Amino acid sequence: MATTLAEARYILQYTAIFGLLFAALRWGAAPERVAAAVLVFQVISEFFYHEIFGAGVTLSEIDLGHAIMDGLAFAAFLALALQANRKYPLWLASFQLFALLTHLVREMAGEIQGQAYALLTLVPSYCMIVTLCCGILLHHRRSNQYGQYRSWRTS
Repeated sequence: MATTLAEARYILQYTAIFGLLFAALRWGAAPERVAAAVLVFQVISEFFYHEIFGAGVTLSEIDLGHAIMDGLAFAAFLALALQANRKYPLWLASFQLFALLTHLVREMAGEIQGQAYALLTLVPSYCMIVTLCCGILLHHRRSNQYGQYRSWRTS
């Protein structure tokens, strides 16, 4: 039963992420497309990571592979947040920073339960899905209401 729920969770999460990519391509501008591409990169890199190194996740110590993937995603979201003429990328970067710091906390405080570690690394991804969805919707609404506006900061 637990594996069935985990598989359903992955299917729903990945469907939402790829749906956001298509929505960003259809209704978003460059920042929305970059943010969606980063989320898709995380899905694809996780797939290849587990294909190469196995499906097991280390919950008793830091999972270096996921920490590296989270670090790369944080760098991308931070660069997007600093350059995009939007506010929601700041939220994406902060959720990704939370997921990244969870790996460090796990290494420093080994007494965190495995389920808590998994929850602390998974919940930010759901928050990022909701945040990007809202960002795409708000961009689309603003574009329809006021016309096109610049995607990137000039300063």
